Amino acid sequence: MTQLIHLENARWQVGILPETGGSVAYGRVFQDGGWMDIMRPTQSKDYERAGACSSFLMMPWANRMKDGLYHADGRVFSLKTVADDGTARHGDVRQRPWTVVSRDEVSCSLHFSSRQFPELNFPFAFEAELSFSLDGASFRSTASLKNVDDVAYPAGFGFHPYFVRDPQTPPRVEIPCVARFPLERGLPLGPPSDIPHPSDFRELRPLDETALDDLFTQRDLQKPALMVFGDHGPTIEMFADPIFAHLLLYAPVGEPFFALEPQSNANDGFRLFAEGMEGTGVFVLPPQTSKNGSFSLVVREEGK
Repeated sequence: MTQLIHLENARWQVGILPETGGSVAYGRVFQDGGWMDIMRPTQSKDYERAGACSSFLMMPWANRMKDGLYHADGRVFSLKTVADDGTARHGDVRQRPWTVVSRDEVSCSLHFSSRQFPELNFPFAFEAELSFSLDGASFRSTASLKNVDDVAYPAGFGFHPYFVRDPQTPPRVEIPCVARFPLERGLPLGPPSDIPHPSDFRELRPLDETALDDLFTQRDLQKPALMVFGDHGPTIEMFADPIFAHLLLYAPVGEPFFALEPQSNANDGFRLFAEGMEGTGVFVLPPQTSKNGSFSLVVREEGK
C-alpha cells in the first residue's frame, strides 16, 4: 500500500505521497462547517500515478523540452521522450520514491538522490529536498535542487498543482503577469508578447469553457494570483518566490479541473537559453551549489 502522510490544522487538510515523487493527494480547506476540496482530489487507486494527483514536483526541469533535446554547455543531450507529443516532460522525479526525513502533524520533509536511480532521465547528478507545511491559513511547498556533479549545468523546477473546476459555478482567476509566451502544443513559438483577450487574466474573471494552455511571464512579484471558488466558496491567494518567473495556466475543455503552475524555467527554456533569449528563467548550477523556491496557497480571510 502506498504511504500517505496526512497533514492537518484548523484550516487545511493535505495528503502527501512520498513514494510517488512527494506528490499531493488532496488539498482541502475548512469552509462553512466542513472540508472542501480546493485541489483536484486523487482517487486512492491512483496514488501511484503522479499525473493523476492533486500536485506534483517538476525537476530538474519544468514542463517540456522539444524532441527531448537538453542543451547544456554547448552540448545537446537526447533525453527519453513521451509518446503523445514527443517531448521530454516534467522532469524525472515525480514517479520516484523519496525518503521521509521528518514529519509531524503539520509538516513533512523529503529527500531525493539521483544517484540511486542509474536510469534517471537526466545526464547529471543532483540531490533534492521537498517540504510541506501548514501554518494557519497557509499551505506552503518548498523545493531545493543541489548539483552534486563535477560540472556546472543548467536546470529548473516547478510545481504542477491542479484545482477543482465546477462547470456550473466556474472559478474566477486573476494572474498578475503582463506578458505571455505564444505556445503551440505546449512549446514556445517565440519570445514573450502582449496577452490576447481569451488569455488575459490580469483582472479577476471566470474561467469559462475556453481551452487554455498559456505560459505567463513578467509577473508582478508584489501581487498573488487569485482563485475564487464558486459563489460562496473561499478565495485562495497563490504566492510564489521570485525564482518562479513563470505561471502556466492549463484549462482543458470539459474537464473538472485546471492547473496553475509556478515554474522557474519557460517551456523548452534550455533551447531558448542556449539561443541567447533573455527571460527564460533557466539557471546554471555550479558544483555543490543549490537553488530553492517556495509557493504558498493561502485562504484569504473574509473582509480582506
